[in-house]
Amino acid sequence: MEPTWNGRVMLTWAGEERAFRLGIGEIRALEAECGCGYLEIWRRLSNETCSIDMVAKVIRYGLEGEGLEASEAGRLVSRYVLRPPFAENWETAQVIYGAALYLPEDLVAGKHQGGGATASASPSPA
Repeated sequence: MEPTWNGRVMLTWAGEERAFRLGIGEIRALEAECGCGYLEIWRRLSNETCSIDMVAKVIRYGLEGEGLEASEAGRLVSRYVLRPPFAENWETAQVIYGAALYLPEDLVAGKHQGGGATASASPSPA
């Protein structure tokens, strides 16, 4: 059986356990809003040259990709991302974006036999 993965990641953020997921629609929206391709977004997140707005957009689209209403996602981002301390959310954005780009280690190693399309991750760099 082929492994199943949809990029969903569970993180403790804004005081509670939340699901995030970036699908193709969210990735395309990020490309358009950031003015660069998906790998350039990853490069900027990875080498710490991203903007606060890029971090905010990744988190917002990650929330919306898991079904949170746009208005609620925007409210949460305004409250928890667009206020100091700013660097706390950079790692969260990295984990969310990395989950969309790469298979988790257990799937790469063939340890997972499909079915589960969620992962648990800490808010540390992927």
